[in-house]
This record gives sequence, structure tokens and C-alpha cells, in this order.
Amino acid sequence: MSEDAGRETVAPRRTPRGLPSVVAARVTATAVTVLFIVIGLSTGLDEHAAEVIALFVLFGVAVVCVLVAWWSAGLGALALALAGIALAVFFAIVGGDDRVLLALIFGGPYLLSALLLWFGASRLARA
Repeated sequence: MSEDAGRETVAPRRTPRGLPSVVAARVTATAVTVLFIVIGLSTGLDEHAAEVIALFVLFGVAVVCVLVAWWSAGLGALALALAGIALAVFFAIVGGDDRVLLALIFGGPYLLSALLLWFGASRLARA
């Protein structure tokens, strides 16, 4: 048996360049969505105001956008950006004195995830 028999001749696999950004964006969007829904359900919003109904509809749209992001990175980046903009506008309208802070807290993670997903998808497409 020769000395080369135990060595691998195949080069080690490298992680594609954009994959960590895509995974980070998907995990961030999923975690933020779950966190917002758990907080929203645990606070016991018993009001039947139009704002509460609109908020739950927007979070339902955010769930669909996260699912799209897991299915397709390119389309998911656009979907997450639209969800982030919609949530930011909603909280800018109904936020009261803290409207800018609320818009950043609720819309920012989706916009950041959309940016990461777009960046990762564009790098994967070039690779």
C-alpha cells in the first residue's frame, strides 16, 4: 500500500460567499417575527380597535414574507423590505410621541434582514 492511499485528493468544500448572509437574514427575520407575535399575544390585547386588528394583519403579512424569504432569497428580500416599510409606516402613524423609535424597532429588523438577504443572494448569484 502506498503512502498516498490514506490522503484525500478532493479539495475541501468551501462555504459559498453569500450563504452566511442569507442564513443570518432568514434566522433574524424568523426570530424577530416569533418574538413580536409572542409579545403581542402575551400582552393580552383585548381591545378590538382598528389598530390592533391592523397590527395583527401586518404581522400575518410578516409571517408570509418570512416564509417567502426561506423559499426564495431574491423574492424574500423584496418581501421583507415591504413588510419592514409597512410596519414602520404603521407605527409612525399610530405611535404617538415615540413614533420614530417604534418605527425603528418594528420595521428595522425586517429592513436589515432584507438588506442582508439581498446582499447574500447577489453574492450567491455571482459565485
